[in-house]
Amino acid sequence: RDNRQAEFYHCSADYNSLDGVCFPDIGVTILDGTAPHVVDPKHPGAIDEIVNLGEYWHAPALRSNREDIMSLTQEIARLFRKAYGFLRSARNYYDEHLSYYADAGAVNIRRWDGERSSGCLKKSICQSGPLCQGIGSDTSLLRPLPLSGQ
Repeated sequence: RDNRQAEFYHCSADYNSLDGVCFPDIGVTILDGTAPHVVDPKHPGAIDEIVNLGEYWHAPALRSNREDIMSLTQEIARLFRKAYGFLRSARNYYDEHLSYYADAGAVNIRRWDGERSSGCLKKSICQSGPLCQGIGSDTSLLRPLPLSGQ
């Protein structure tokens, strides 16, 4: 309302869920410090404060829905384990296929890993077409393969 600069931090699992808001111009951040992203204050009481919203929930309503809450919590945990299993599989698949390019000499894997880990990877194995839109056009990580017989 007063045109303050605000930074919104959304949950990685649910973009519609807000995990935090930061107001950098006044040095205030409000965030959800509960699992799975537990955050404790660095200077509790001296600078940082914990606001326990648990003091304000409606305990009788929560108790009357205890079985549903426990069941849903268990299902959420199971689905997170499943999702992270798929992510691990996707990473293994990606690494396996990247190794084909590296083994063929088509990708400078040392440069690729360095740029990927530094957060500035701008590469494209393909150079045009709908699958490449928005990927970037830096093909310097690739080098031409010699034609057979050369």
